[in-house]
Amino acid sequence: MIIETVKHQSNLKGELFMNAQVVYTTVVSIGTVIFGFLSMYLKTKNKLKDKVNQGIADAELVYSDTTKAGGEKFDYVVGFLYQYIPAVLKPIFPISLVSQIVQSAFDEIEKYATHQLDTYIDKVLAEKSDKKEDK
Repeated sequence: MIIETVKHQSNLKGELFMNAQVVYTTVVSIGTVIFGFLSMYLKTKNKLKDKVNQGIADAELVYSDTTKAGGEKFDYVVGFLYQYIPAVLKPIFPISLVSQIVQSAFDEIEKYATHQLDTYIDKVLAEKSDKKEDK
């Protein structure tokens, strides 16, 4: 009776060890897959950021002789960027997300340009004001 109990406990320990090993292997496998996708996601996101300026510059060249081509330039840049997304990540980076990234870049460029223009105008007006006071 005691020997059978010891054998039964030994079998339970062996089963628990096997179950722990299966759980560990599963967790490591899932972690590896998640890390791989996260790595690809971040790498692709950084590439998109790098390509935004290139796409905008290219769109300016392509549509330089066209007036009121804002929508066409925008579509050009979105298409330009979307081609750099690996097929496996396109479900994660739909074209709507790329459009948001491009719109954000355009908004930041516009904000910067407006700030620079305002600064320049303030400087010119200040110089004109100083010249009038000197007379």
